[in-house]
Amino acid sequence: MKAVEEHIQPDTAKSGRWADEDTGCTAKALTDRLDSERSALRGAGRILQRMDYGVGAESGEIRLPSSLDRF
Repeated sequence: MKAVEEHIQPDTAKSGRWADEDTGCTAKALTDRLDSERSALRGAGRILQRMDYGVGAESGEIRLPSSLDRF
């Protein structure tokens, strides 16, 4: 994720600004695709994290947060 956010996406957008109209449209499409893929990766990360919590809780290795933890 860090590489996409800090290097690939900004560099693609910068290249698109310097490119001619046809190539710029391709760079814009690629940037939009990167946005979509980044969102999908974040969603997958959240799902995997919840799965890890569920497996850990079932095995007794971790304790899930409780609403009483705030008090």
